Amino acid sequence: MKRTLPFVFIITLLIAYCDGTARIRFAETAYDFGALPQKYTAKHMFEFSNTGSGTLHISDIRAD
Repeated sequence: MKRTLPFVFIITLLIAYCDGTARIRFAETAYDFGALPQKYTAKHMFEFSNTGSGTLHISDIRAD
């Protein structure tokens, strides 16, 4: 029984590791608009992709 315990532990870790983790990767993480006139609306699209094997869930987005 003592020999099977480390084996079960290692298998459990491998399953948890390979279970599919989402990883987000951005093409760019910042964008400088420079000087803008007053009351000018500026927009920029940030491209990203999921480089992991799990499902990526985006639950909150904030502008800074």
